[in-house]
Amino acid sequence: MSDNFKVKKPRNNKYPPQTITLEMMVRALVAKFGWADLGQKIWIKCFNENPTIKSSLVFLNKMDWARLQVEDLYYHTFGGRPENWGQPPSQQKQIKTGFSFKSTADDVAAGIDLTGKVVVITGGHSGIGLETTRVLSEKGAKVIVGARDPEKARSALAKMKNVECLQLDLSLPKSIDEFSDKVLSMTPQIDTLINNAGVMAMPETRDARGYEMQFATNHLGHFQLTEKLFPALKQGSRVITLSSSGHRFSPINFDDINFTKNPYDKWKAYGQSKTANSLFAVELDARMKDFGVRAYAVHPGRIADTSLKRYMEESEFAAAASASPNLMKTVAQGAA
Repeated sequence: MSDNFKVKKPRNNKYPPQTITLEMMVRALVAKFGWADLGQKIWIKCFNENPTIKSSLVFLNKMDWARLQVEDLYYHTFGGRPENWGQPPSQQKQIKTGFSFKSTADDVAAGIDLTGKVVVITGGHSGIGLETTRVLSEKGAKVIVGARDPEKARSALAKMKNVECLQLDLSLPKSIDEFSDKVLSMTPQIDTLINNAGVMAMPETRDARGYEMQFATNHLGHFQLTEKLFPALKQGSRVITLSSSGHRFSPINFDDINFTKNPYDKWKAYGQSKTANSLFAVELDARMKDFGVRAYAVHPGRIADTSLKRYMEESEFAAAASASPNLMKTVAQGAA
């Protein structure tokens, strides 16, 4: 990996090309994302002296970060000018909840009565989805779970009250329509829709329409589902879409979303699907907030004990975990 990157001149010629060092990029990323709550000076010191953090270079290189468009990183992600690096977008504002990185879903739900509320969640039968379903149902909510394999899902949900499971394959439009019709026949209002299910870093696969499978499942499927359930989203309803720090792997490549022109890259495919999730939440909220419906993109954190990593090589997961051990969460913490 090169220690220096040449910033391309932006199309509008507004800012001159500049040389960005690896150190500058790391400092900006720390300020932007707060990795392990390390300050800039501490991070740089560790980066130079700590073998564990040095090993993260291998992971970064494997993720193909060295070939990221630095123009996008510099001029768009961090606000255009060096003095603005690390500042969050204007729509992102820190809120104080009283909870922490280690808070669990039970902690967050303590003292809350959800009796009479209806929650629809995709993939609510495994991983953080299962924990979310458990806590919400225990607090009195009626939870409708969409699962690709209902029989397997019902086995995991068997001991829970107020939970129903319906077949849902997010890569099949017909399945989404059928699931939505059943849900709308069961309830006139959905208080919370949780777009939780997803796939990550899978081998090149396409759905029946020819769409790349990660984009089809993570974004297109949830987009269609949300649109179909619109009639039940009323004043006070919320749409929560699970996001990921993986959005940094790639913007949406509108010129080649399905990798028909360029070689398939499983991490770029995952990255653009998560970028789409976040942008979808932002735009949905902008369009629906005046009607009392709010939308959120929520990043649960890095969680080892879920099926999301099933397509990852052991070396990939080990590198990610060793590079940032303080960022790993339990399932209960991720569901918070």
